[in-house]
Amino acid sequence: MQMKVLFIISGDVWAGAEVQTFSLINAFEHEQKMKMHVITFNEGVLSEKLRKENVSVTVLDEKNNSIMSLCVGCLNEMRKFHPDVVHMNGFKENILGGIAGRLIGVPALIRTHHGKAMIRVAPRYDFVERINGRFFADYIIAVSHDLKKYLVDFGLPSEKITVIHNGVNLPHSVDEDRLDVLRKDLGIKKSEKVIGTVGRLVKIKDHKMFLKAAKQILISEPCTKFIVVGDGPLKSDLERQTREIGIDSKVIFTGFRRNVTEILNLFDVFALTSIHEGVPMALLEAMALGKPVVATRVGGVGEVIVDQICGLLVDPEDPHSFSQACLRILRDSNLKTNITEQSVSMVKGTFTLDHTAMLTKDLYRTALKQ
Repeated sequence: MQMKVLFIISGDVWAGAEVQTFSLINAFEHEQKMKMHVITFNEGVLSEKLRKENVSVTVLDEKNNSIMSLCVGCLNEMRKFHPDVVHMNGFKENILGGIAGRLIGVPALIRTHHGKAMIRVAPRYDFVERINGRFFADYIIAVSHDLKKYLVDFGLPSEKITVIHNGVNLPHSVDEDRLDVLRKDLGIKKSEKVIGTVGRLVKIKDHKMFLKAAKQILISEPCTKFIVVGDGPLKSDLERQTREIGIDSKVIFTGFRRNVTEILNLFDVFALTSIHEGVPMALLEAMALGKPVVATRVGGVGEVIVDQICGLLVDPEDPHSFSQACLRILRDSNLKTNITEQSVSMVKGTFTLDHTAMLTKDLYRTALKQ
């Protein structure tokens, strides 16, 4: 019998939650015993990509609809689709999907927490989140053990929370001719080293620390370029920071890019400077490509990177330690080779998309048996 799964997600940006949801749907697409439909609350990259893959999608425009209208829209879509499982991603999506699902008796309500956003933000949000997690979800997926502990400490029921790490398809390397085109496009010489980061330009990613570390690295490694892939509300502030500290000629802000995997192939070091994290998709993609990683020791990052083995971990908000770790990789070819080999092995062994999809599907089945 065919299992019908309805996904609900904001889709306002192309970030970790959207990437992982799209990847899961792609992984499930070949499953003849699964039928999927997606509700997004915004037209954007996700809805566009879903349509190109011939995935059924409905956009409920939150910019022009009230919360009540969005909830009614979810109810109507559920009545038409008759899902066995509703899989929600995001604070607002969890609330509206959970309420609508309970009202019409959806057999299984699943929600994924991708990070700590909207938890302990304000008392009214906390109250809603606790009620919603207890009564409007059958299972809660946390993308790391660190996040599960955080959610339990917050007050969500431990017995409902299961850890399923994010996973990625193993990407293909890009040939040298294509890399030459990318270098020309970005203004990078073949002789220059590249340290790059990928992520939304928001506070928790701490790109300011990345730029401070870049300033220190350039003192001893002046033939280095720094790539910041992504867009967000802090872009103009970060561009101003590069000018103020005199490194604007060395830092490239690419904005939003669809060819992130291609650009990752240019990196000599992948940098992650976040203050909080779940399990970042870009981190997994970089490791799968064999790119040495320097990352802050936060959230689920330590569940992916074994320090000194498949990457280097440093404390958050410490640009000096971060810069020294990057320099170690640039200067020590043996360290770089060892980290590269162990990174690929780690992703292949634990963090593949197929593994994530299998565990998620198993959770759906468990929820439906209750």
